[in-house]
Amino acid sequence: MPSPPPFSPSRRRTLALLLALASAGAAGTTACARTGSGRSGSGAITLDFWAWADIGQAVDLWNSTHPDVHVELSAPAGGASIFQRLSSAVAAGSGAPDLVQVDYNNLTTLAVAGYLEDITARAAALEPAFVPSAWRQVLIDGRVWAVPQDIGPMAMYYRQDIFEAHGLTVPRTWDAFRDTAARLRAADDSRYLTAYPAGDTFWFASLAAARGAQWFTTEGESWHVDIDGAPSRETADFWTELLADDLVTTSQHWNPAWHAALQDGTLATWLGPAWGAGTLTSYPPTAPEGVWRVASLPSVAADRPSSGYWGGSSTAVLAGSEHVAAAVEFAAWLNTDPDAADLLVDPEHSALFPASLSGQARPAVSRPHEAIGGRPIDDVFRAAADHTHVMTWGPTMDQVRDDFTDAVAAALGDGRPLRDALATAQGTTVAALEQKGLSVTA
Repeated sequence: MPSPPPFSPSRRRTLALLLALASAGAAGTTACARTGSGRSGSGAITLDFWAWADIGQAVDLWNSTHPDVHVELSAPAGGASIFQRLSSAVAAGSGAPDLVQVDYNNLTTLAVAGYLEDITARAAALEPAFVPSAWRQVLIDGRVWAVPQDIGPMAMYYRQDIFEAHGLTVPRTWDAFRDTAARLRAADDSRYLTAYPAGDTFWFASLAAARGAQWFTTEGESWHVDIDGAPSRETADFWTELLADDLVTTSQHWNPAWHAALQDGTLATWLGPAWGAGTLTSYPPTAPEGVWRVASLPSVAADRPSSGYWGGSSTAVLAGSEHVAAAVEFAAWLNTDPDAADLLVDPEHSALFPASLSGQARPAVSRPHEAIGGRPIDDVFRAAADHTHVMTWGPTMDQVRDDFTDAVAAALGDGRPLRDALATAQGTTVAALEQKGLSVTA
Protein backbone atom coordinates (compact mmCIF):
# COMPACT_ATOMS: atom_id res chain seq x y z
CA MET A 1 0.00 0.00 0.00
CA PRO A 2 1.37 3.46 -0.84
CA SER A 3 2.42 5.69 2.00
CA PRO A 4 0.15 8.60 2.95
CA PRO A 5 0.89 11.74 0.93
CA PRO A 6 2.83 14.41 2.81
CA PHE A 7 0.80 17.32 4.20
CA SER A 8 2.33 20.79 4.05
CA PRO A 9 0.86 23.59 6.19
CA SER A 10 -0.93 25.04 3.15
CA ARG A 11 -2.42 21.70 2.29
CA ARG A 12 -3.51 21.23 5.88
CA ARG A 13 -5.38 24.54 5.75
CA THR A 14 -7.10 23.62 2.49
CA LEU A 15 -8.19 20.23 3.75
CA ALA A 16 -9.36 21.80 6.98
CA LEU A 17 -11.57 24.03 4.87
CA LEU A 18 -12.79 21.15 2.75
CA LEU A 19 -13.28 18.56 5.39
CA ALA A 20 -13.60 20.52 8.63
CA LEU A 21 -11.62 17.81 10.34
CA ALA A 22 -9.37 18.35 13.31
CA SER A 23 -6.44 16.79 11.47
CA ALA A 24 -5.69 16.79 7.75
CA GLY A 25 -4.08 13.41 8.23
CA ALA A 26 -7.50 11.81 8.53
CA ALA A 27 -8.22 12.49 4.87
CA GLY A 28 -4.80 11.23 3.88
CA THR A 29 -5.33 7.96 5.71
CA THR A 30 -8.56 7.38 3.79
CA ALA A 31 -7.14 8.40 0.46
CA CYS A 32 -4.02 6.30 0.69
CA ALA A 33 -5.87 3.05 1.28
CA ARG A 34 -5.27 2.04 -2.31
CA THR A 35 -2.82 0.50 -4.69
CA GLY A 36 -2.78 0.62 -8.46
CA SER A 37 0.42 2.02 -9.93
CA GLY A 38 3.63 0.13 -10.41
CA ARG A 39 6.18 -0.90 -13.00
CA SER A 40 5.65 -2.90 -16.13
CA GLY A 41 7.81 -5.82 -17.02
CA SER A 42 10.10 -3.56 -19.07
CA GLY A 43 10.95 -1.48 -16.00
CA ALA A 44 8.89 1.55 -17.03
CA ILE A 45 6.59 3.22 -14.55
CA THR A 46 2.98 2.27 -15.24
CA LEU A 47 0.24 4.78 -14.53
CA ASP A 48 -3.39 3.67 -14.46
CA PHE A 49 -5.74 6.27 -15.92
CA TRP A 50 -9.54 6.26 -15.81
CA ALA A 51 -11.23 8.40 -18.47
CA TRP A 52 -14.54 8.27 -20.32
CA ALA A 53 -13.59 10.46 -23.30
CA ASP A 54 -12.25 8.68 -26.38
CA ILE A 55 -8.62 9.70 -25.84
CA GLY A 56 -6.90 6.41 -26.58
CA GLN A 57 -4.99 7.82 -29.55
CA ALA A 58 -3.47 10.56 -27.40
CA VAL A 59 -2.46 8.02 -24.76
CA ASP A 60 -0.90 5.85 -27.49
CA LEU A 61 1.11 8.86 -28.67
CA TRP A 62 2.40 9.45 -25.16
CA ASN A 63 3.39 5.83 -24.77
CA SER A 64 5.24 5.84 -28.08
CA THR A 65 7.26 8.94 -27.14
CA HIS A 66 7.75 8.37 -23.39
CA PRO A 67 9.19 4.87 -22.93
CA ASP A 68 9.91 5.38 -19.21
CA VAL A 69 6.29 6.09 -18.25
CA HIS A 70 3.58 3.83 -19.63
CA VAL A 71 -0.08 4.84 -19.25
CA GLU A 72 -2.77 2.18 -19.05
CA LEU A 73 -6.14 3.63 -20.04
CA SER A 74 -9.51 2.28 -19.00
CA ALA A 75 -12.87 3.86 -19.66
CA PRO A 76 -15.44 3.65 -16.89
CA ALA A 77 -18.49 5.87 -17.22
CA GLY A 78 -18.17 9.49 -16.19
CA GLY A 79 -19.89 11.61 -13.59
CA ALA A 80 -21.20 10.09 -10.40
CA SER A 81 -20.13 6.56 -11.35
CA ILE A 82 -16.49 7.67 -11.23
CA PHE A 83 -16.99 8.64 -7.60
CA GLN A 84 -18.76 5.37 -6.87
CA ARG A 85 -15.99 3.32 -8.46
CA LEU A 86 -13.30 5.26 -6.64
CA SER A 87 -15.18 4.79 -3.37
CA SER A 88 -15.31 1.04 -3.95
CA ALA A 89 -11.63 0.84 -4.86
CA VAL A 90 -10.56 2.87 -1.84
CA ALA A 91 -12.73 0.78 0.46
CA ALA A 92 -11.21 -2.38 -1.01
CA GLY A 93 -7.67 -1.02 -0.60
CA SER A 94 -6.77 -1.76 -4.23
CA GLY A 95 -7.75 -1.04 -7.80
CA ALA A 96 -7.83 2.76 -7.75
CA PRO A 97 -5.98 4.51 -10.60
CA ASP A 98 -3.17 7.05 -10.53
CA LEU A 99 -5.12 9.53 -12.64
CA VAL A 100 -8.79 10.14 -13.34
CA GLN A 101 -10.78 12.34 -15.70
CA VAL A 102 -13.07 14.43 -13.49
CA ASP A 103 -15.95 16.72 -14.43
CA TYR A 104 -15.34 20.15 -12.94
CA ASN A 105 -18.57 19.89 -10.96
CA ASN A 106 -17.31 16.69 -9.29
CA LEU A 107 -13.80 17.93 -8.50
CA THR A 108 -14.62 19.39 -5.08
CA THR A 109 -16.58 16.28 -4.11
CA LEU A 110 -13.55 14.08 -4.79
CA ALA A 111 -11.23 16.49 -3.00
CA VAL A 112 -13.53 16.51 0.02
CA ALA A 113 -13.48 12.72 0.05
CA GLY A 114 -9.68 12.90 0.29
CA TYR A 115 -9.21 11.07 -3.00
CA LEU A 116 -7.21 13.72 -4.88
CA GLU A 117 -3.63 14.91 -4.60
CA ASP A 118 -2.99 18.61 -4.10
CA ILE A 119 -0.69 19.22 -7.09
CA THR A 120 -0.09 22.92 -6.52
CA ALA A 121 3.67 22.58 -6.13
CA ARG A 122 4.03 20.69 -9.41
CA ALA A 123 1.26 22.25 -11.52
CA ALA A 124 0.84 25.90 -10.52
CA ALA A 125 3.31 26.99 -13.20
CA LEU A 126 0.93 25.65 -15.85
CA GLU A 127 -1.59 28.45 -15.27
CA PRO A 128 -0.46 30.67 -18.22
CA ALA A 129 -1.02 27.74 -20.61
CA PHE A 130 -4.81 27.73 -20.06
CA VAL A 131 -7.86 29.85 -20.65
CA PRO A 132 -8.16 31.81 -17.38
CA SER A 133 -11.75 30.73 -16.72
CA ALA A 134 -10.74 27.08 -17.23
CA TRP A 135 -7.86 27.37 -14.78
CA ARG A 136 -10.15 28.81 -12.11
CA GLN A 137 -12.23 25.64 -12.29
CA VAL A 138 -9.39 23.48 -10.94
CA LEU A 139 -8.70 25.73 -7.96
CA ILE A 140 -10.13 25.16 -4.50
CA ASP A 141 -9.13 27.74 -1.91
CA GLY A 142 -6.33 28.80 -4.25
CA ARG A 143 -4.82 25.30 -4.47
CA VAL A 144 -4.51 23.29 -7.70
CA TRP A 145 -6.35 19.95 -7.70
CA ALA A 146 -6.27 19.00 -11.39
CA VAL A 147 -5.10 20.03 -14.86
CA PRO A 148 -7.87 21.44 -17.10
CA GLN A 149 -8.67 19.32 -20.15
CA ASP A 150 -11.73 20.65 -21.97
CA ILE A 151 -14.39 23.28 -21.40
CA GLY A 152 -18.07 23.74 -22.19
CA PRO A 153 -18.76 27.47 -22.64
CA MET A 154 -22.39 28.13 -23.53
CA ALA A 155 -23.75 29.71 -26.71
CA MET A 156 -26.97 29.55 -28.72
CA TYR A 157 -27.40 27.12 -31.59
CA TYR A 158 -30.24 28.30 -33.84
CA ARG A 159 -32.00 27.11 -36.99
CA GLN A 160 -31.13 29.71 -39.58
CA ASP A 161 -33.80 28.46 -41.98
CA ILE A 162 -36.57 28.91 -39.40
CA PHE A 163 -35.32 32.35 -38.36
CA GLU A 164 -35.19 33.50 -41.98
CA ALA A 165 -38.61 32.04 -42.82
CA HIS A 166 -40.22 34.11 -40.07
CA GLY A 167 -38.06 37.22 -40.31
CA LEU A 168 -36.53 36.68 -36.87
CA THR A 169 -33.36 38.39 -35.69
CA VAL A 170 -30.85 36.48 -33.57
CA PRO A 171 -31.45 37.76 -30.01
CA ARG A 172 -28.48 39.26 -28.19
CA THR A 173 -30.27 39.88 -24.88
CA TRP A 174 -32.67 37.86 -22.75
CA ASP A 175 -35.40 40.46 -23.31
CA ALA A 176 -34.94 40.02 -27.05
CA PHE A 177 -34.95 36.25 -26.57
CA ARG A 178 -38.40 36.49 -24.99
CA ASP A 179 -39.66 38.75 -27.79
CA THR A 180 -38.31 36.32 -30.39
CA ALA A 181 -40.02 33.41 -28.64
CA ALA A 182 -43.33 35.31 -28.73
CA ARG A 183 -42.96 36.21 -32.40
CA LEU A 184 -42.20 32.64 -33.38
CA ARG A 185 -45.22 31.27 -31.47
CA ALA A 186 -47.47 33.89 -33.10
CA ALA A 187 -46.17 33.03 -36.56
CA ASP A 188 -46.21 29.23 -36.17
CA ASP A 189 -47.74 27.63 -33.10
CA SER A 190 -46.20 24.26 -33.98
CA ARG A 191 -42.79 25.61 -33.03
CA TYR A 192 -41.09 26.84 -29.87
CA LEU A 193 -37.94 28.89 -29.64
CA THR A 194 -36.47 26.36 -27.21
CA ALA A 195 -37.23 23.87 -24.45
CA TYR A 196 -36.57 24.07 -20.73
CA PRO A 197 -34.87 20.80 -19.64
CA ALA A 198 -36.46 20.19 -16.25
CA GLY A 199 -34.01 17.46 -15.30
CA ASP A 200 -30.73 19.22 -16.00
CA THR A 201 -29.39 21.04 -12.95
CA PHE A 202 -26.04 21.89 -14.53
CA TRP A 203 -27.66 23.42 -17.62
CA PHE A 204 -29.60 25.74 -15.31
CA ALA A 205 -26.46 26.41 -13.27
CA SER A 206 -24.59 27.52 -16.40
CA LEU A 207 -27.28 30.11 -17.18
CA ALA A 208 -27.40 31.27 -13.58
CA ALA A 209 -23.60 31.59 -13.61
CA ALA A 210 -23.83 33.72 -16.74
CA ARG A 211 -25.89 36.17 -14.66
CA GLY A 212 -23.25 36.09 -11.92
CA ALA A 213 -24.56 33.35 -9.63
CA GLN A 214 -22.08 31.78 -7.24
CA TRP A 215 -23.70 28.81 -5.51
CA PHE A 216 -20.74 28.16 -3.21
CA THR A 217 -18.01 30.34 -1.78
CA THR A 218 -15.62 29.90 1.12
CA GLU A 219 -15.32 32.20 4.10
CA GLY A 220 -12.38 31.31 6.30
CA GLU A 221 -12.94 27.63 7.01
CA SER A 222 -16.67 27.71 6.28
CA TRP A 223 -18.75 27.12 3.17
CA HIS A 224 -21.26 29.78 2.17
CA VAL A 225 -24.25 28.45 0.19
CA ASP A 226 -26.16 30.82 -2.10
CA ILE A 227 -28.11 28.57 -4.45
CA ASP A 228 -31.18 30.77 -4.13
CA GLY A 229 -29.28 34.05 -4.50
CA ALA A 230 -30.54 36.89 -6.68
CA PRO A 231 -28.90 35.85 -10.00
CA SER A 232 -30.33 32.35 -9.70
CA ARG A 233 -33.78 33.67 -8.78
CA GLU A 234 -33.68 36.01 -11.78
CA THR A 235 -32.81 33.06 -14.02
CA ALA A 236 -35.60 30.96 -12.54
CA ASP A 237 -38.15 33.77 -12.86
CA PHE A 238 -37.24 34.32 -16.51
CA TRP A 239 -37.95 30.68 -17.39
CA THR A 240 -41.04 30.54 -15.16
CA GLU A 241 -42.56 33.41 -17.14
CA LEU A 242 -41.67 31.87 -20.51
CA LEU A 243 -43.26 28.58 -19.49
CA ALA A 244 -46.35 30.25 -18.03
CA ASP A 245 -46.91 32.15 -21.28
CA ASP A 246 -46.35 29.01 -23.40
CA LEU A 247 -43.40 30.64 -25.15
CA VAL A 248 -41.12 27.67 -24.47
CA THR A 249 -41.88 24.02 -23.85
CA THR A 250 -40.26 21.41 -21.63
CA SER A 251 -38.24 18.50 -22.96
CA GLN A 252 -35.41 16.59 -21.39
CA HIS A 253 -32.00 16.61 -23.05
CA TRP A 254 -30.90 13.48 -24.85
CA ASN A 255 -34.24 11.68 -24.95
CA PRO A 256 -35.76 10.65 -28.31
CA ALA A 257 -38.50 13.29 -28.22
CA TRP A 258 -35.94 16.05 -27.73
CA HIS A 259 -33.74 14.75 -30.53
CA ALA A 260 -36.78 14.60 -32.82
CA ALA A 261 -37.79 18.16 -31.90
CA LEU A 262 -34.33 19.42 -32.85
CA GLN A 263 -34.50 17.56 -36.15
CA ASP A 264 -38.01 18.48 -37.25
CA GLY A 265 -37.74 22.13 -36.20
CA THR A 266 -40.19 22.03 -33.32
CA LEU A 267 -37.32 23.67 -31.44
CA ALA A 268 -35.63 26.56 -33.21
CA THR A 269 -32.74 27.01 -30.79
CA TRP A 270 -30.72 25.09 -28.27
CA LEU A 271 -28.76 26.85 -25.55
CA GLY A 272 -25.85 24.48 -25.50
CA PRO A 273 -22.09 24.08 -24.94
CA ALA A 274 -19.15 23.84 -27.30
CA TRP A 275 -19.28 20.07 -27.19
CA GLY A 276 -22.94 20.12 -28.23
CA ALA A 277 -22.17 20.40 -31.93
CA GLY A 278 -21.67 16.65 -31.98
CA THR A 279 -25.31 16.13 -30.98
CA LEU A 280 -26.48 18.26 -33.88
CA THR A 281 -24.26 16.29 -36.23
CA SER A 282 -25.78 13.03 -35.01
CA TYR A 283 -29.35 14.37 -35.32
CA PRO A 284 -29.37 16.68 -38.37
CA PRO A 285 -32.45 18.57 -39.57
CA THR A 286 -34.93 16.45 -41.49
CA ALA A 287 -35.87 19.30 -43.84
CA PRO A 288 -33.47 19.64 -46.81
CA GLU A 289 -33.21 23.38 -46.20
CA GLY A 290 -32.58 22.94 -42.47
CA VAL A 291 -29.30 24.35 -41.22
CA TRP A 292 -27.94 25.23 -37.79
CA ARG A 293 -25.84 28.25 -36.94
CA VAL A 294 -24.31 29.35 -33.64
CA ALA A 295 -24.36 32.73 -31.92
CA SER A 296 -23.38 34.09 -28.54
CA LEU A 297 -25.53 33.26 -25.54
CA PRO A 298 -28.00 36.08 -24.87
CA SER A 299 -27.04 38.31 -21.96
CA VAL A 300 -28.76 40.82 -19.72
CA ALA A 301 -27.24 43.70 -21.72
CA ALA A 302 -25.98 43.53 -25.30
CA ASP A 303 -22.82 45.45 -24.41
CA ARG A 304 -21.99 43.06 -21.53
CA PRO A 305 -21.70 39.57 -23.05
CA SER A 306 -21.63 36.73 -20.56
CA SER A 307 -21.66 32.98 -20.53
CA GLY A 308 -21.32 30.03 -18.18
CA TYR A 309 -19.81 26.57 -18.35
CA TRP A 310 -21.87 23.46 -18.84
CA GLY A 311 -19.60 20.45 -18.58
CA GLY A 312 -15.94 20.16 -19.30
CA SER A 313 -13.40 18.04 -17.48
CA SER A 314 -9.95 17.87 -15.95
CA THR A 315 -7.21 15.34 -15.27
CA ALA A 316 -6.62 14.76 -11.56
CA VAL A 317 -4.01 12.74 -9.67
CA LEU A 318 -5.17 10.35 -6.96
CA ALA A 319 -3.82 10.88 -3.47
CA GLY A 320 -1.56 7.99 -2.55
CA SER A 321 -0.21 7.45 -6.07
CA GLU A 322 3.38 6.26 -5.88
CA HIS A 323 4.25 8.31 -8.99
CA VAL A 324 2.80 11.77 -8.50
CA ALA A 325 5.54 13.54 -10.47
CA ALA A 326 5.10 11.26 -13.48
CA ALA A 327 1.31 11.55 -13.23
CA VAL A 328 1.42 15.36 -13.24
CA GLU A 329 3.88 15.29 -16.15
CA PHE A 330 1.48 13.15 -18.15
CA ALA A 331 -1.54 15.27 -17.24
CA ALA A 332 0.31 18.42 -18.30
CA TRP A 333 1.41 16.85 -21.59
CA LEU A 334 -2.03 15.45 -22.39
CA ASN A 335 -3.64 18.84 -22.00
CA THR A 336 -1.00 21.19 -23.45
CA ASP A 337 0.92 19.28 -26.13
CA PRO A 338 -0.11 20.44 -29.64
CA ASP A 339 -0.03 16.96 -31.14
CA ALA A 340 -2.12 15.61 -28.29
CA ALA A 341 -4.56 18.50 -28.80
CA ASP A 342 -5.04 17.52 -32.43
CA LEU A 343 -6.10 14.06 -31.31
CA LEU A 344 -8.36 15.30 -28.51
CA VAL A 345 -10.30 17.63 -30.82
CA ASP A 346 -10.61 15.02 -33.60
CA PRO A 347 -14.36 14.81 -34.40
CA GLU A 348 -14.00 11.09 -35.08
CA HIS A 349 -13.01 10.56 -31.45
CA SER A 350 -13.47 12.79 -28.41
CA ALA A 351 -14.16 16.13 -30.23
CA LEU A 352 -13.23 18.07 -27.09
CA PHE A 353 -13.04 21.86 -26.97
CA PRO A 354 -9.61 22.29 -25.37
CA ALA A 355 -8.97 24.28 -22.22
CA SER A 356 -5.38 25.09 -23.20
CA LEU A 357 -4.45 28.13 -25.25
CA SER A 358 -2.17 26.03 -27.44
CA GLY A 359 -4.99 23.58 -28.05
CA GLN A 360 -7.40 26.33 -29.03
CA ALA A 361 -4.84 27.64 -31.51
CA ARG A 362 -4.67 24.34 -33.41
CA PRO A 363 -6.13 24.37 -36.94
CA ALA A 364 -8.27 21.35 -36.08
CA VAL A 365 -10.30 23.48 -33.66
CA SER A 366 -11.27 25.76 -36.55
CA ARG A 367 -12.49 22.91 -38.72
CA PRO A 368 -15.83 23.26 -40.52
CA HIS A 369 -18.71 21.57 -38.70
CA GLU A 370 -21.12 19.66 -40.87
CA ALA A 371 -23.93 20.36 -38.42
CA ILE A 372 -23.33 24.12 -38.64
CA GLY A 373 -23.58 24.35 -42.41
CA GLY A 374 -19.92 23.61 -42.93
CA ARG A 375 -18.81 26.55 -40.81
CA PRO A 376 -16.37 26.67 -37.88
CA ILE A 377 -17.69 27.45 -34.41
CA ASP A 378 -14.47 28.10 -32.51
CA ASP A 379 -14.61 31.92 -32.61
CA VAL A 380 -18.02 31.98 -30.91
CA PHE A 381 -16.98 29.60 -28.17
CA ARG A 382 -13.57 31.20 -27.61
CA ALA A 383 -15.37 34.48 -27.04
CA ALA A 384 -17.85 32.73 -24.76
CA ALA A 385 -14.98 31.32 -22.67
CA ASP A 386 -13.50 34.80 -22.36
CA HIS A 387 -16.81 36.07 -20.95
CA THR A 388 -17.61 33.07 -18.76
CA HIS A 389 -18.49 33.52 -15.11
CA VAL A 390 -17.03 30.50 -13.33
CA MET A 391 -19.20 28.70 -10.80
CA THR A 392 -17.49 27.40 -7.66
CA TRP A 393 -18.82 23.89 -7.07
CA GLY A 394 -19.56 22.61 -3.61
CA PRO A 395 -18.65 19.34 -1.90
CA THR A 396 -22.06 17.64 -2.35
CA MET A 397 -22.93 18.26 -5.98
CA ASP A 398 -24.62 14.89 -6.50
CA GLN A 399 -27.01 15.85 -3.72
CA VAL A 400 -27.51 19.34 -5.19
CA ARG A 401 -28.22 17.89 -8.63
CA ASP A 402 -30.72 15.34 -7.36
CA ASP A 403 -32.52 17.69 -4.97
CA PHE A 404 -32.80 20.52 -7.47
CA THR A 405 -34.00 18.18 -10.22
CA ASP A 406 -36.68 16.74 -7.95
CA ALA A 407 -37.70 20.18 -6.73
CA VAL A 408 -38.01 21.52 -10.29
CA ALA A 409 -40.21 18.57 -11.26
CA ALA A 410 -42.39 19.17 -8.21
CA ALA A 411 -42.68 22.91 -8.91
CA LEU A 412 -43.62 22.37 -12.55
CA GLY A 413 -46.10 19.67 -11.57
CA ASP A 414 -47.78 21.93 -9.01
CA GLY A 415 -47.68 25.05 -11.16
CA ARG A 416 -45.32 26.82 -8.77
CA PRO A 417 -42.46 29.15 -9.76
CA LEU A 418 -39.04 27.64 -10.38
CA ARG A 419 -37.53 29.83 -7.66
CA ASP A 420 -39.28 27.49 -5.19
CA ALA A 421 -36.91 24.75 -6.35
CA LEU A 422 -33.94 26.99 -5.56
CA ALA A 423 -35.19 27.53 -2.02
CA THR A 424 -35.67 23.79 -1.57
CA ALA A 425 -32.18 22.99 -2.86
CA GLN A 426 -30.70 25.73 -0.68
CA GLY A 427 -32.21 24.20 2.45
CA THR A 428 -31.32 20.59 1.68
CA THR A 429 -27.77 21.55 0.69
CA VAL A 430 -27.09 23.43 3.92
CA ALA A 431 -28.44 20.42 5.82
CA ALA A 432 -26.28 18.01 3.79
CA LEU A 433 -23.10 19.99 4.49
CA GLU A 434 -23.91 20.24 8.18
CA GLN A 435 -24.56 16.50 8.26
CA LYS A 436 -21.02 16.00 6.97
CA GLY A 437 -19.71 18.06 9.87
CA LEU A 438 -18.78 21.02 7.68
CA SER A 439 -19.02 24.59 8.85
CA VAL A 440 -21.71 26.37 6.81
CA THR A 441 -23.05 29.89 6.46
CA ALA A 442 -26.07 30.70 4.35
